[in-house]
Amino acid sequence: CFLASTLPVWMLLQPRDYLNSYLLYVMVVLGFLGVLFAAPSIEIPAFVGFESQSGKSLVPFLFVTVACGACSGFHALVASGTTSKQLDSERHIRPVAYGGMLLEGLLAILALVSVAYLSPSVLAEKNAAGHTPVMLFASGVASFCARFGIPTETAEVFFSLAIAAFLMTSVDTATRLARFIFEELVQAVKPPAQTNPAKTRRINMYASTSVVIAFVALLLFGDRTLAKSLWTMFASANQMLAAFTLLTAGLWLCSRRRGGWIAFIPMLVMLVTSGMAVVQLFVGGVKKCAAEGFGAGGAVATGAFVLLVLCISLLISGTTCFCRMMRERK
Repeated sequence: CFLASTLPVWMLLQPRDYLNSYLLYVMVVLGFLGVLFAAPSIEIPAFVGFESQSGKSLVPFLFVTVACGACSGFHALVASGTTSKQLDSERHIRPVAYGGMLLEGLLAILALVSVAYLSPSVLAEKNAAGHTPVMLFASGVASFCARFGIPTETAEVFFSLAIAAFLMTSVDTATRLARFIFEELVQAVKPPAQTNPAKTRRINMYASTSVVIAFVALLLFGDRTLAKSLWTMFASANQMLAAFTLLTAGLWLCSRRRGGWIAFIPMLVMLVTSGMAVVQLFVGGVKKCAAEGFGAGGAVATGAFVLLVLCISLLISGTTCFCRMMRERK
């Protein structure tokens, strides 16, 4: 991750992702054909009511869980941090961005079917045997492909390879984006004295990457429980980031005297949804702290509190900016 996030994009990221795209296309085509040939039935029990077995409510957690393929804050960072810098023309934005999200939606459906066709007893046995989500997906789609002659073991190895390749791209891309954000935060706290734009960036990228890698290493080699606790907040934080991406887009459209409402309306929906999720995470973390100690829910409660503070501050900042633009128009 350190090397991939500091090397030039053309040296590793572009050629590797270009090769990985073929793995993705083959995986999606084989998986789609496998589902058509196998025609698996959905064995997972139907969900009835507004509360799951784990005690979480249908609203908002269903939406923050499955919405990543439709609107994602992480994808917004990728689009602004790396993808946009690799486009030859602005005309390519729509097919690349919208087409990519449609493809991810199709992949999400394949992932859902690869698990939903298992009965609860079989799924419990696989979980008890240590099967990871990646293994469940690979074995499920491989069993579908066996219907038209591809050996199950061969297909399972191929799907596992394709998934692992894309997990690697996500991890090192996240490291690169974290480096960008860290550098921008440092620059915002201590802006450079020079007025020449060519001399404004003086932060050593190797030093900033080391800071990001060190934080991840602490989670990886330190307290694994803490890392798992923080991971439960990813969906809510991701959708909240997507809401503020829409806020930024809406403010930009308003500054150009274009229809900012086209971004503000979905922004409000996603902000309310993700905000409800974060509040419930905070309340649940506080209750666990009170019942079992800080180690049980302290990380989630603290992280949710930080997200709420950031959410409120960004919302106030966005509202202030919008009001200022309205006053200037008058």
